[in-house]
Amino acid sequence: MYKLNLPEIDSKNMSTKDKIVMILSHTWPLNTKKIYNTLKKKAPSVTLTYQAVHKSIKELLEANVIVKEDEGYRINAKWIDSLKKFVDEVKDEYKGIGMSAEKMIKELETKESITLKFGTVEEAYDWWVEIEETVFANEGYNMCKHDAYPFVLRHMLHKKQDAGRIKLWYQVLGGSGKVDAWCSEQYNKSGSHSTYGIKEAENYWALLIIGDYVIHDFIDETIKKQIFELFEKIEDPADFDAKKFYELIRKPTTYIAQITKNHEIAEMYKKKILSYLKKARKIN
Repeated sequence: MYKLNLPEIDSKNMSTKDKIVMILSHTWPLNTKKIYNTLKKKAPSVTLTYQAVHKSIKELLEANVIVKEDEGYRINAKWIDSLKKFVDEVKDEYKGIGMSAEKMIKELETKESITLKFGTVEEAYDWWVEIEETVFANEGYNMCKHDAYPFVLRHMLHKKQDAGRIKLWYQVLGGSGKVDAWCSEQYNKSGSHSTYGIKEAENYWALLIIGDYVIHDFIDETIKKQIFELFEKIEDPADFDAKKFYELIRKPTTYIAQITKNHEIAEMYKKKILSYLKKARKIN
């Protein structure tokens, strides 16, 4: 794949092809003459010939980096996507995730389960959103002791209120405090279905079922205890210490997600969650 270097456009170290891509990233479409004139203007100290520019454009076309339109050339959107995918995979490797959601789906075509490791709780939360956006499902199922999502995650971590594709959630919380009641109420108000105070759910940090994917998360006991204590001391949801919460989820820890793709197992968990919601009269 053609690789883009990003020094200053006037640099002698930047190839002609890189310069062309840089120009087309700001202005498009441009024909060969306009590209040549722009290069001469932006890189006056670099010797360029029209023939060299024409040759570089041809090579970029052959590499599918750019495409030709009636009015001139522009960068190929598919090439941009391939760069984004490459950058995302490198970012995941450096964060310790080691696998994007898209790559995970491909891996599970030949494997029954995989295990991923995260360096912080926040990294895992961001990855959950990526899963929502990659695994096309209309609904999700969740079983956990406490849920901070209605408080701050949707706004602070996901940057926008409509992050993620899944709008309908079936949720069972293990906690029975005022904060759990409030969180459950927020889900129900949004059109999803939630209940709280279910003893079995106390055993889970997070169990997510999306389609046929079962995601079972495990976290270091020290961080888990500190986060749970943050929830369990709250008397009024308005007193939630968001600053302390973010300090904890950004603290280095051991966080493991076990992902299994199995229709029967997924259906078993879905039925269990739905049975608790029916008992609580949250669904018919």
